[in-house]
Amino acid sequence: MQRLKSLLQHSKEAIWSPPKTAQSRAFDGQTMASITPIFVVGVPRSGTTLLASILSAHPAIHAGPETHFFEEFDRRRPPAPSWTKKWVSDAVQWLMQIQHVGGAVPLNAGLTPNDLCDHLSSVPPSYRALLESLVVPQMRRAGKTRWLEKTPNHIAHLPTLRHLFPESHVVRIVRDPRDTIHSLLNVPWGTSSLPAAVSMFADNYFPGERFCESDSNTITIRYEDLVTCTSSVLKSIGEFVKESFDPHSDRSKSSAEVNRTIEPWKAKVSQKIDPTRAGSWAQSMPESDQRFIEALLGEPIDQHLYPRRFFPRGTYLQVMPIRGLEDCPSLVQTIADGTLGESSLSTIVLAGKPDPQRILDRPTGSRLAMLAELTTRLAGWTMSGRRVIWWDESRSPYRGRMTRCMQTLLKPYRVTRVAC
Repeated sequence: MQRLKSLLQHSKEAIWSPPKTAQSRAFDGQTMASITPIFVVGVPRSGTTLLASILSAHPAIHAGPETHFFEEFDRRRPPAPSWTKKWVSDAVQWLMQIQHVGGAVPLNAGLTPNDLCDHLSSVPPSYRALLESLVVPQMRRAGKTRWLEKTPNHIAHLPTLRHLFPESHVVRIVRDPRDTIHSLLNVPWGTSSLPAAVSMFADNYFPGERFCESDSNTITIRYEDLVTCTSSVLKSIGEFVKESFDPHSDRSKSSAEVNRTIEPWKAKVSQKIDPTRAGSWAQSMPESDQRFIEALLGEPIDQHLYPRRFFPRGTYLQVMPIRGLEDCPSLVQTIADGTLGESSLSTIVLAGKPDPQRILDRPTGSRLAMLAELTTRLAGWTMSGRRVIWWDESRSPYRGRMTRCMQTLLKPYRVTRVAC
């Protein structure tokens, strides 16, 4: 009998199953679908904060500061959900380790570890409950019934978002790449390098673009339309998320909630919407920078109907890897000068060291398989009439069997330039 009591006590400690209260039923994985969450995503500096502040001015919708949840989820998987008390404490510890602007994300939102623990203790364990522990308490604190989460970088993690929240509405905002990159060059966490800013844009835009083209529960709006035709854009979003938005709503509280971390680059979010910020790149950006961005990001420029200035619509310059631009200063200068040569067809530039892993931008995997893939791609590009260039700025000879094979393969396409 004593042993049986001991086993029962152990079971109570190891398998923790709280009673199904009305509160917990309201926020479990099934019934939460009736209060469909909204996610706002976009390339950083494309207007996500402004959009979130406008939507969360709605009396039922709340948006807080960025969570970076899916970014962290894909980088460092949280503990697997279970009914044990240990899972709650491990989950809270995992959440407290997510950092943004120098602080823990829960603390940025005004939440303590106890707040997280209270929420996770009241709902069935799941991965989605982890994010809900960050947003639902804020929503309740604000006296609202629907939550909105805004983290720009989540645009590169949309498959994970959709897997955990299959019912959610995703609102993507796009902005002219030239305005976006000009802004990335002028924020403290951005970069002073134009090639790096273009790479940052591409790393976020292209994965998100492929997802948004095929996902039926995602809507895309343009920043330029939001600031110049606010009422019509909010009507489209309202029809999509089944809400009604007033463009004249007071945004003082919602802006303060979205920018609880008091990030200076978000200071203008509470100000009156300024239509003149659309297309400001034309006056504020050097012509060489405009040409460089248009050459490399012609596809998103055309895709979202932004104007061209230097190259024909439908002309795309694809650099592989785009990160290789920083190692090829002469290539950067040639593109910015517009002297690479124009073609009515897309041009492929393979930049830097002849290594299949580098050119295909793959951190891991068989280099032999990558060599075979690149060989197949070269054949396809050539057969389709696309122009291919291998841009080599190296001063030293290449070593290694695989590198020499690549050098032989790419030799017909080689353009030799020495960095200044």
